[in-house]
Amino acid sequence: MFDSFVAELEVADVLAINGRKVEFLPSKSSNGVKPPDMIAHGEPRDIAVEVKMLTDEQVFHRIERGIRQILGDTGFSARVTLGPDIAQADKFHRKKFIDLMLKDFERKFDSHSSQGQTISTAFGFVQLWKRLPGQELEILVGTTIISIPRDTFRERIRSDILDAARKRSTWKGDLTECPYVVALVAKDHWVRLEDVEAIVNDAEGLFRTDEDCRNITGILWVAVWGEVTVLANPRAWEEIGDPSIASRIVKGLP
Repeated sequence: MFDSFVAELEVADVLAINGRKVEFLPSKSSNGVKPPDMIAHGEPRDIAVEVKMLTDEQVFHRIERGIRQILGDTGFSARVTLGPDIAQADKFHRKKFIDLMLKDFERKFDSHSSQGQTISTAFGFVQLWKRLPGQELEILVGTTIISIPRDTFRERIRSDILDAARKRSTWKGDLTECPYVVALVAKDHWVRLEDVEAIVNDAEGLFRTDEDCRNITGILWVAVWGEVTVLANPRAWEEIGDPSIASRIVKGLP
């Protein structure tokens, strides 16, 4: 939850810098409908914004905490490399696989003979080294996700966009008159703008073929290094369509 809120703050910062007054909305309205994450007030119209964070950061945190508890005061630090099974899995199975990996590592770990050793588990491996006196425990977590076909994580992004598009179908009243922007905040370097462009703008892309995605006026892309881009949806419903949405969100964009 905290990581998601940080992503929302990043998007709010982009909007505020470009002259919008940002209002955060509660996660549920009085009638149980989930509104967008925020409203960006400004001229000529207010904009509803939903934020999606593209990252496996929560996975890394879970593993880091687990390895830290196992190593404790043994004097070792560790570098963890995750296998593709964890990277490709859905949230439920990732949690299950991580728990199995940690149990396997704990069973194999021997604080008396693991100097410089690499311990293999079913879902990755852990490289250990002895810390120098006074050094703090360090846990580094990486992933072999770069070896995964790009279609695998493109499908994750596609799912996030569809989820956001369908959310608008439950709204009533003034919200339905606001242009609707889905902000994708990348927190990992493996997520690239060209992947998002392909997902929405290819011949079979969501903006061209999916009726639910007509609920989206555009995509606000915030890269891990700060690059900001807006992709307008040419098939958005008439009441929310805006070919100039990019310049209305970020000054200077065409």
